[in-house]
Amino acid sequence: MLGADVRPKHPRDRRPRCTFAPVAAEETAERNGRAVAKLQALVRIPTVSNRDPALVDTDAFDRLLVELEHQFPLLHERLELTRIPSHALLFRWPGASSERPVVLMAHLDVVPVEGTWRHPPFDGVVADGIIWGRGTLDDKGCVVAICEAVEALLAAGHVPAQDVWLSFGCEEEVSPAAATLAVDELERRGVRPWFVLDEGGAVAADAFPGVAAPVGVIGVTEKGVTSVELRVEGRGGHASTPARMAPTARLARAITRIDRSPMSAGIPVRRLSTPSGRPASSSASASRMAHSGVMSDGLKTTVLPNASAGAIFHAGMAIGKFHGVITQTTPSGSRKL
Repeated sequence: MLGADVRPKHPRDRRPRCTFAPVAAEETAERNGRAVAKLQALVRIPTVSNRDPALVDTDAFDRLLVELEHQFPLLHERLELTRIPSHALLFRWPGASSERPVVLMAHLDVVPVEGTWRHPPFDGVVADGIIWGRGTLDDKGCVVAICEAVEALLAAGHVPAQDVWLSFGCEEEVSPAAATLAVDELERRGVRPWFVLDEGGAVAADAFPGVAAPVGVIGVTEKGVTSVELRVEGRGGHASTPARMAPTARLARAITRIDRSPMSAGIPVRRLSTPSGRPASSSASASRMAHSGVMSDGLKTTVLPNASAGAIFHAGMAIGKFHGVITQTTPSGSRKL
């Protein structure tokens, strides 16, 4: 385990200098134990998000924010905090310079619990060297990792070379509203991030075809989302005389057509530049590799058939929830049944 000291060699020198000092195994174990206990505390608070605000347990989110302040007192004491509706947080950690601000992102909400769990999803049980619970990976683990690192650096008196912003959303699983408000706040302050690090993916085994070792995937692009509603209407009838291509059948046909027509795959390549402005050779190699027949054949035969890996290279279309409404037409108008 190494501890890093990152700072400029000289006020005029913008290049950071990193020095590393070894950390004793005992201290590493102690730090890990503290971080695990803090993650357990957050996992035990069921901050489940929902598209319907009326179904959100706002008390749980209130308790989570109180617990965060309890677990990370220096962070709350020394960093500037801006509350973003409804329960999102935006911290500013002033650095020696504000020219190249850094934004570290994570989110406080989790998805609902489904299926059978080996351990209760909100107990934060540690078993077999694993922390079990909803949100351990997505995404309270990132929240604790960021906050614990900042807390330790604050205790050591560290001042970052650049301003560091911590942006923790509260409804990432269902809506971009809080993140959009956080961006609006940064723009209002004239902050143009030099570097943004979001949650990314987990370190997972067998996640990528042909790679047996655990892989920590680094995401270099971001997918957007578009929701489309398919609606069909039709006349009622009786099951004894079913009509051909009734509304349910037409909807099913549309869904199967969408499912059979995935969007084309591709590798986004952004040309990198050296400080002098010349194209970086590695970028040119990546571009040639991305568009080579070998890479294309490999994508088609090895990667794209794998659902998890294939989703990295093309926009997927997920069929969501179904809703059915039966109406009865009367002389006074239509009404739902």
